Amino acid sequence: MFRKLILSGTIAIAAVAGLTIPFSSADAHERHSRHEHRHFARFEVVVRHRGCWEVQKTYSSRHEAMCEADRLRHCGSVVEVRPCK
Repeated sequence: MFRKLILSGTIAIAAVAGLTIPFSSADAHERHSRHEHRHFARFEVVVRHRGCWEVQKTYSSRHEAMCEADRLRHCGSVVEVRPCK
C-alpha cells in the first residue's frame, strides 16, 4: 500500500511538472499574429496610364496579382505584375 501511494504521488508530480514546463517555455519567444503577415505585399500590379506606370494595387501572392492583371487586360489596360522592392 505504501508503494502505491509513493508511485501515485510521483506520477502526479511528474504530470503537473510536464504540464507547466511547455507553457513557460512557449511564452519565451515573441508572438506574431497572422494579421500582420497578410498586409506584407510582395507583388504589385502596375497599369500604364497616360505614358506613366502607376501602381494599381499590391498583393501578397503572385496568383492574386495575376488574376487582377488578367481582369484589367480584359478591360483593355496595359498591365504588368512586378515583385515589390
